[in-house]
Amino acid sequence: MPSVVPALLETIRPVFRSCHETTTTLAGIIPQDEVWKWKELWTAPLRAAVFSVVMACFLTDGTLAPLGAVAEQLGSTSAFSWNFVVMYAQI
Repeated sequence: MPSVVPALLETIRPVFRSCHETTTTLAGIIPQDEVWKWKELWTAPLRAAVFSVVMACFLTDGTLAPLGAVAEQLGSTSAFSWNFVVMYAQI
């Protein structure tokens, strides 16, 4: 692995942490039975975030991140919030 990759990975970790507030807010304001109505608003950005977490994990240790780890990295703490992230991880 080139020597710049670990330093680059450390620079993106704060970006993942910044997703926590957004994920929590979205999961808190959207009724659980109405996610389908609003999903087009955040599908692309959330998919990009999920991809970034998976890629960072792969570059770190050569494995793919499990869904639970992706949800945790993006700040999912409640069951609905976790399902919210997992739903977009599988798209």
